[in-house]
Amino acid sequence: MTVPAPAPPPPAHPPAPAADSRPASRWKVPLIAAVVACGAGIGLGWLLWAGGGGSASGTDPGDARADAVGACQAFGRVPELGEVFSESESTSRSRYERVEAAAALAKSAAALDDRY
Repeated sequence: MTVPAPAPPPPAHPPAPAADSRPASRWKVPLIAAVVACGAGIGLGWLLWAGGGGSASGTDPGDARADAVGACQAFGRVPELGEVFSESESTSRSRYERVEAAAALAKSAAALDDRY
């Protein structure tokens, strides 16, 4: 009969876990936050300093063309006369005020330049 060998002693330190093949994901959240912050900053800068690209974005108070274009754009958003007044008071008021604003811009353009 053979005597069984004694069990080996337990290790002093537990074994280290196997190395994961994926890198740590601690950088993802700061990277996403930085991208969002940069996008917001660019958008805000564009809104503040773009100066408008539309034809009605003239900044000169005497720019009759900008007033005329603005009046045409506002009139273009007004529905047929029968639809200006609806059952909803707030809808009717907003449509009527749009007509008033377009008329005021048209008068301004005509006062500044006889062509309008």
